[in-house]
Amino acid sequence: EVWTINGTAKVFGGSGSSSIAAKWDSTGPQGYFEEGSRINAIVQSNDLTTTWTISNAADMNAVVADQYVSTDGTTTMDKISPKNTTAVHSIDEAFTFTAAVYTCAIDFRYIPATPQRWVAIILNDGTTTWGASFDLLNGVVGVVSAAAAGIGTATSTITATAQPNVYRCTITTTTAMLAAAGTVKISCNATDTATLESALRAGTELLGAGFVQLEAAAFASSYIPTTTVAVTRAADVLTYAVAGNISNTIGTVLAEYLQSPSATLVNPTGPSILGDSGTAAVWLYIAATNYSAATFDGTISAGGSVAQPANGTWIKGWAKWETGGNKSASYNGISATSTTSYDGSYGAPTAIQIGGRGAGGASFYGTIRNVKVYASALPDAQLAALTA
Repeated sequence: EVWTINGTAKVFGGSGSSSIAAKWDSTGPQGYFEEGSRINAIVQSNDLTTTWTISNAADMNAVVADQYVSTDGTTTMDKISPKNTTAVHSIDEAFTFTAAVYTCAIDFRYIPATPQRWVAIILNDGTTTWGASFDLLNGVVGVVSAAAAGIGTATSTITATAQPNVYRCTITTTTAMLAAAGTVKISCNATDTATLESALRAGTELLGAGFVQLEAAAFASSYIPTTTVAVTRAADVLTYAVAGNISNTIGTVLAEYLQSPSATLVNPTGPSILGDSGTAAVWLYIAATNYSAATFDGTISAGGSVAQPANGTWIKGWAKWETGGNKSASYNGISATSTTSYDGSYGAPTAIQIGGRGAGGASFYGTIRNVKVYASALPDAQLAALTA
């Protein structure tokens, strides 16, 4: 078996088939972790003592670097603390926005002994302001800003991390200004409000913050560290030889996959589990309509009629095809309810790409494991048993 890896993000040591991008949890590697290329446009992403500024020295203490344990287990999360005043208590980072969809993600630590319960992420593109409030006591999203003057409403997520009391918080919105001087703000609020709140603080509240990311994208990818300049992460590209391993005549593929909870579907066919690296054909993908498992031979799709759980849940999916017969797909022990005749070709495949297709397209943004390719069209009953 020969694996080819392009890009450097998340690649751990080893050679050959063991040298792949891996997703880890407390029990060890969980599978191949695939993401497309992204740029973290914010500078000083994990040092809020440098180019970040406090709202007012009379109202905010200086940020203190490296006070708390971050999501990756290192003590690199900074301390933010308001003073005992009635005012806006925030820190800001300047950023020049263009007209695009942006997602900002920040890790926050809730400190039970001296809690800063409510925190808001606020974006300003030079004209319009959007914000989202987060309840760090309960780990839930609070108020999110409404639509502004015909510009889209912001959306927001909060996700618990491997570190207790640390949450990854995100806000996504569409900015309208062209090359306008704006800001990314963190506001230590007293209540559930998606604005810069002027409120009385006790002066004892503490908040951990770090791993800031700003992407021109509709959802957050994994953290990309920056210092003085924006940083681009190359797409993860993992391919497997076609010759002797997969056939246009007949076959079955199976895989387990877990898409990142914040990831959104990519039209027209959706995120790819196993695709052809050279064309639009994809042996197994997530349908954009209802997250169902599906297959696409470059012309016609099959499957996709049984809605599967949304991203953030492990799925066992399959697809099969047979010349002179049909192609179909399903998942998690459910027999296919929709089949389409198979024309005998997925094109002329260049390579089996895990987590993508067509020169890096339809990136999966998640974890894939236990990929299997069979030289036969397995019966639905057997596939149901294998994926239950």
